[in-house]
Parts: sequence; structure tokens; C-alpha cells
Amino acid sequence: MAAEEWSSRKVRDFAVRCKTINVDGTLLPPLSITKGRGVVLQSEKYKKQIATDLRKYVVARRDQFAFDPMSLYYGAIGRVASIEIGLVSPDYVVFDVDDTVDKTYLNYLLRSPEQVAVYETVAETGNSFGKRRRVYWSVFEDLEVSLPPREEQRMIATILSSMDATIEAAQAVIDQLHVVRKSTTAELLTRGLPGRHTLFKQTEIGEVPEEWNVRALRGVAALSSGGTPSRDRPEYWNGDIPWVKTGEIDYGVITEVEEMISHAGLEHSSAKMLAPGTLLMAMYGQGVTRGRVAILGIHAAVNQACLAITPSAGISTRFLFHVFMHKYDELRALGHEGAQKNLNATLVGDVSVPMPSGEEQASIVAILDDVRVRIEQEVLFQDGLVSLKSALSSALLTGELRVRPDERKS
Repeated sequence: MAAEEWSSRKVRDFAVRCKTINVDGTLLPPLSITKGRGVVLQSEKYKKQIATDLRKYVVARRDQFAFDPMSLYYGAIGRVASIEIGLVSPDYVVFDVDDTVDKTYLNYLLRSPEQVAVYETVAETGNSFGKRRRVYWSVFEDLEVSLPPREEQRMIATILSSMDATIEAAQAVIDQLHVVRKSTTAELLTRGLPGRHTLFKQTEIGEVPEEWNVRALRGVAALSSGGTPSRDRPEYWNGDIPWVKTGEIDYGVITEVEEMISHAGLEHSSAKMLAPGTLLMAMYGQGVTRGRVAILGIHAAVNQACLAITPSAGISTRFLFHVFMHKYDELRALGHEGAQKNLNATLVGDVSVPMPSGEEQASIVAILDDVRVRIEQEVLFQDGLVSLKSALSSALLTGELRVRPDERKS
């Protein structure tokens, strides 16, 4: 519930729709409206420009707002902030607001979870899957919002903008650490420990230290896949054996899973019990899943889309973990043609991997693990900032937490 000093106003009281059409086809950057980031350059969302006839597009200027009527109910609304002038689809709505509201504050308010829930209640029709539900401008402009005094709006906007800047700075640190991890991994897996090697040789994976071996994975590890018990047999499920799916393979140590199978399910399927320390690779999977690796931290079985890699004696599981993290792009390029390029044991078994001594493997792993720990710490820090900002935003935008101008007299 908003504070007493706040006023309840309909959107139309301070906003007006803008319908300037780019009739002369001026070459202006097309914009898209996203749930996560609001208004962005179309080239950022799709990695290319997909707009064709720009003469039909609507002009959107800096500090104006735009939303997608078909996607507003899940948060596709935002303020134009990255450029002076651009274009949006003729299906989108562009509007401007007067000086009685702070534009930065309004952007936070219109994109808040509480306000998105309101859009959900007024969205109309939709397809057979319950998606593509429209919110017309006539409905949007009739919505009521609670607004604090103008100066309080500005102060709230300043606080939330400061939080966003801190979150972005944390992301910049994470991004830089990933660059460091990638370059450090490449150096260690081709040149070895700094200052240790002076002689190098050419191999199928490039130049490596003279005393290293390069072997196909199948020569240094046992490879196997799992299986899925019949879903038609309830007695095969909800037992006490963890069962891993590819979506759970995400560059970490797996200690918890979503599904469990029974001993009967294990016995009557191609699923196999695997020991902690087994390296897993996702052979199938949508998006970025295929090619990812993780290490089992528990006894578990896996489905048929997971490749289990058990290194031979003298080969470090964590060393292979870092090798295949580094080879992710190479793995993605492998696979059978079809709807998606799936991996299999034969393809992965052919991948060549460097083989330093066991002692050097351990040293390389220690260095790369330190970088991963630093990244994980930064990610946890950023997650904490995001959670704090979410709670703070909710409290400030609803009036639960007040910020007031300093009224003390000198």
C-alpha cells in the first residue's frame, strides 16, 4: 500500500502516445523491447538488424517509452536511453510523459514485478498456448499508478540507479575474470607451467612442451553413456538413486539432482551407477547445454544423453574438466547433422588432449581452480546485490520504505 502523501494517477494524466511514422525511410537504428533489459538496439538482441521496410516504423526518441502490446504482460516495456533517436515496430506503442514524473523513476515503476502483475490481469485473448496476449494502449493509459512527490521520485531513481551501476561493475569484473580464465587456460594447456619448459614440439593440437604426450581421449579414459528407465513403470522411479540429466551439467560439481530412480529402474535399463569423481559431458541439449561438462560429487546414474568419462590411473579428472571447458567451442562444432549436432562417445573419444605429468597436471588444476573460485565468489557477490536491489526496489516503489528530502533548515 502506498504512503499517504502519494497520489493515485491514471497513466493518461501524465502520458501521451506518440505516432510519428518514419515515412521518408530515414536510416535510423531499429530498436527491440525485451523483458530483461527494456528497450535495446535490435542488433544487440538478434546480433543483426532484422527490420526491413523502415518507412513503416515508428520513431522513438531518447527518454520516451515503448512497449510491445503482445508481450507487455511479461514485462516488455522500457525507456529509450541508449540513443537519441531510433525506430520501433509499427506494432509497438511509443509514448512520452510530462515533467510531473521523473522518467528514470517511472522506468523502474513500469518494469517492476508488481506492475507487470497488473499487465497480466488486463492482457486480453492470446493463442492456444496462452501466449501473445495483448494490452491495448486504451487499456494501458487507463491504468492507475501510485506516485510519490516529484523529489521523492528522483531520490528513489538515484538509489536504484546506483544499485544498477554497482551490479554492472560487478558484472564487468566477472567478464574480465572469464577473459583471464580463458587466456590462462590456453597458456597452461599449451605451454605448461610458466618457466618450466624450454623445448616444444608440434602436435595435432599445436605446439606443446617436448615431454608432454598428446592422446585421443579414448586412450586415457573409459567412456560410457547412461539410460532412462521406462516412464510407464512407476516402480522404476522415485527411489533413492540420483539420476542426472544434461540440463544439470553446468560446469560445477553435481551433488543434487531433480529426479531419483529405484534399484529396479537401474536394473531394467541401460542406466549405470557411477562413482563420485566421474566427469560428465552433455552430448545432447538445446541452447548452450551440449558440450558442457561437470563432475559427479555423489554416486549417481545418468541418462543416455550424458557421456560418463572415467580417467585412467595418473590422469586427473579435474585436469580433463578444465581441458574440456577450454574445448567447448571445438566440441560444439562436432556432431551429426540434423535438427541439432549431437555428440557421441566416438566423436568425443577422438578428441586429442594434452598429457602433462601427474605433478604438472595437479599444479595446472590448482591455478585454474583458483581462478574459478574467484569467479564464483564474484558471482555470489553479484547475486547478493541483485537480491538486495530487488527487495529495495519493491519497498521503495510501493512506499513501504520512504526516502524524504532533507527538510532541515540551516
